[in-house]
Amino acid sequence: HALGFAYYLVRRKERKETSSTIISRVTNGSNQIQKYSLLYNTYRSIFEHYLEKIIIATRSPSEMAEYLIRHCEIGDTRWLDLVEVAGRGGILATGHFGASEFIPVLLAVNGYKVAAVTVYKSDRLREIARRRAEYYNIWLIDAGQTRSSFLDFRKAIGNGRILVVAFDEIEHWVPTRNCWIRVLGDICPADRGLDVLQRRTGAPACLGLLRRTPRGSAKKYRLSLHPLSRSEEGRSISASGWEILESYIRNYPEQWYKWNSIARDLANYRLKETPRNSNA
Repeated sequence: HALGFAYYLVRRKERKETSSTIISRVTNGSNQIQKYSLLYNTYRSIFEHYLEKIIIATRSPSEMAEYLIRHCEIGDTRWLDLVEVAGRGGILATGHFGASEFIPVLLAVNGYKVAAVTVYKSDRLREIARRRAEYYNIWLIDAGQTRSSFLDFRKAIGNGRILVVAFDEIEHWVPTRNCWIRVLGDICPADRGLDVLQRRTGAPACLGLLRRTPRGSAKKYRLSLHPLSRSEEGRSISASGWEILESYIRNYPEQWYKWNSIARDLANYRLKETPRNSNA
């Protein structure tokens, strides 16, 4: 953690963006001690995230499988089991929350067929990930390399796989015209990407979040699953998923690690399109 704090001492702008966003959006009514405690725990959690990246990159596949089986628990598995039995595949939406890096491998070592949407910063990292994914029988779809991502998504789901995809990357959202949501205090149009994917593939959708549990718990991580469907009122899957994710962010703000870009991403997102109608 010392290296992480040293990093933020140098990266003053990024530290300022992260701290000011957290304080302005989730600490209403908190005293100064509570605010500083939340900031401290948030930065520690960000460092934990990068430590988890190192763990998954440096441990052998067999060691990683053993680590996840020993330290992780999956809550209600009914959605996973129904998808597996039906053999038609599914969409597991997740966010930059908790130990999200572990989700594809955790599902794979528990016997589920998995595909994961990824982006790599270098060819070396891509090759390392590819070799590890082969061990777990995980299909990797590099969204930063292919122009036919959607076709790859359909192929993976058609193969009976659970497609793991992050849906809280606001910089990639495509706004709807008829559904608004609250994003940490701001009102903006819901993203329609998840709904388009679900509608065109016909695959069931679910929100999955791997939360770090408190010290002293039986397991270090817990995967919670929330099936998603379009509501009778026409509420979109993306909107429903975000509302659940935001409830986790507000309850465990230290476990979300998109704080440094949320204000900038929301501002840019609003420039894309102004919805004409609202049903929120």
